[in-house]
Amino acid sequence: MNIDRTSAAQPSRIPTPINTPGADAPSSAPATPDDATRRDRIDLSRAARGLSQQSDAAREARIRELRAQVEAGTYHVDPESVAEQVMKSGDL
Repeated sequence: MNIDRTSAAQPSRIPTPINTPGADAPSSAPATPDDATRRDRIDLSRAARGLSQQSDAAREARIRELRAQVEAGTYHVDPESVAEQVMKSGDL
């Protein structure tokens, strides 16, 4: 067992941080000249753009369908199905 004896007359000194404005803020200047001209870019094929548009259209159609069911009072949730999905996802 190791006991560290400190004098009660001399409290332990905790260094205080130096508060300099903007010290924690990231620099807005690029790290290298190449970083200033480099841009992220993505190119999608015509097929990928088509799939994206189809999935957007399908999503919008599903939302319209669900909204109509909710407004008509005919939308019902199967609690067992929800419970199964939650258990499968492992979010519990």
